[in-house]
Amino acid sequence: MNSTANRRWTLMSLWLPFIVYGVEIASVGPLLNEFSTKTGASIESLGMLFTAQFLLGLVSTILAGPAIDRFSSRPPVLVGVALFTLGIGALALGESLAALLIGAAMFGLGGGFLDIGGQLMILRLYREDAARPLNSLHFVFSLGAVAGPLLAVQANQQVGSGIAVFWLAVVLLLIALPILTLVAPRNLREETRPAGERSIFRSPTLWLLAAVFLLYVGIEVGVGGWTTEFTFNLGVFDREQGGVLTSFYFVAFMASRLIMTAVGTRVSFERQFVLGVVLSTLAAALYVFHGGSAPLIVLATLLLGFAFGPIYPAGFALLAQRFKSAAGSAASVIGAAGSFGGMAVPPLMGIFLEHLGPAPMTILVLVISALMTAAALMSLRGVRAALIVRPATAP
Repeated sequence: MNSTANRRWTLMSLWLPFIVYGVEIASVGPLLNEFSTKTGASIESLGMLFTAQFLLGLVSTILAGPAIDRFSSRPPVLVGVALFTLGIGALALGESLAALLIGAAMFGLGGGFLDIGGQLMILRLYREDAARPLNSLHFVFSLGAVAGPLLAVQANQQVGSGIAVFWLAVVLLLIALPILTLVAPRNLREETRPAGERSIFRSPTLWLLAAVFLLYVGIEVGVGGWTTEFTFNLGVFDREQGGVLTSFYFVAFMASRLIMTAVGTRVSFERQFVLGVVLSTLAAALYVFHGGSAPLIVLATLLLGFAFGPIYPAGFALLAQRFKSAAGSAASVIGAAGSFGGMAVPPLMGIFLEHLGPAPMTILVLVISALMTAAALMSLRGVRAALIVRPATAP
C-alpha cells in the first residue's frame, strides 16, 4: 500500500472511533432513565457514570502523552479503541450499577489514549497538509454527538431500547480495530529532544495554551449545558424551546468544523484559532447586551457554538508545532487542563445562574471568553518565535 493510500485508510479508520466517542458522550445522559430501569439504580447514583468516565479519562490523558513521545502514537490509539469496545459492550450488557461503572471507566480510559494519540497520528502523517484531516476528526466527533441522542430515540422506537445504539457503536469499533492494526504507522515519531534543551514545562507558551484549553472546554460545555435553563429563567423560552436552541447550538458547533474541514489548508491553523477566540468574545458580548430580545439571544448562542468549533483542533495543532519533540507530553498538559475546565466552569456557571440570575451568568461567560482570547493571542507569540528559530532538518 502506498503512503497516500495508507494515510487515507488510517484517517478513515480513525473516523469510526471518533464518531463513537461523540455518540457515547451525548447518549449516556438521555439513557439514564433506561439504565435506571434496567439496573434498579437511582438516577442520582447513575451520575457516578460521568465521574468514572471523567476521572479515568484524566488518567489516560496524563499517561498517553509521555507514552507517545517514548514509543509512537500507534500503541495508545489501538489500546484506546480496544478499551472503547470493551467499555461500550459493558454499558450495553450491564445489569448492575457496578457493571455500568466498569464500562464507563474503560470508555473514559480509552478516551484519553484515542483523543491525544489519534490527533498526533494525523498531524504527523499529514504534516503541512493536516488541516483538513485533523478538522475532519473533530467534525465526525461532533456528528456523533448530534446524532447519538437521535439514534437512541429511534432505537427505542424500533426495538424498544435506546441502549441498542451502543451495539451499533460496538460494530463500528470492531470494523475499525483490525483496519487500524493493519494500516496505522508503526514508527511515526518526531525528532528526539536535543540534549540540554529546556524542559517544556518551563515554557510560558505551554501554560498559556493550557489556560486557553481550560477556559475553552469549560465555557463550551457550560453554554451547552445551561442554555435551556438560562433561557427559561430569562423568561424568553420554555424548557422545550430552550432544548431546541441547545440542539441548534451543537449544530452550529458541528457546522463550523465542517466548514474548516472543507477549507483545508487555505486557512491556516493560526487564523482558525484567532477566528474562534475573537468571535467567541464578540458573541459573548452580544450574550450580555441582548436586552431581553429572543432573536439576539438565539443569534448569540449560535455564534458561540460556531466560534467554539475550530478552537480545539487549531489550538492542538499549534501546540504540536511548537513542541514537536515532546508533543505528546505537551498534549497531556492541555488535555488535563481541558478536563479540569470541563469539571469546574459549568458548575460555576450554574451557581451564578441559580443564585445571582441570568445577567451575571452572561457576564461570567464574557469574562471567561475574554481571558481565553487574551491567553490565546499571547500564546501565539511563543508559537511564532519557535517556528522562526527552529533549524531546518537535513533532507
